[in-house]
Amino acid sequence: MSAQLDRIEIYAAPSWFHVDQHLVYHWSYISSNGRILADSGQGYSRRIDALHGARRVTGLDLAAQPDSTQDGRHVWQVTR
Repeated sequence: MSAQLDRIEIYAAPSWFHVDQHLVYHWSYISSNGRILADSGQGYSRRIDALHGARRVTGLDLAAQPDSTQDGRHVWQVTR
């Protein structure tokens, strides 16, 4: 059985609640088939806080630096 590569993505998006449209960070846990398994549901003011949230919810030991950056999204590859 081969390992499936899932990924955690952290990305910045404009805030819906602030008039000045400052950016907030969100994370998503995406399976190898493209389905979202979990997401932040809230915005974080700092990328590191979004990373801590992803670690807390998924239980994964994610490195401080991403494996890659794609279209402005920070991506960590994970195996399950």
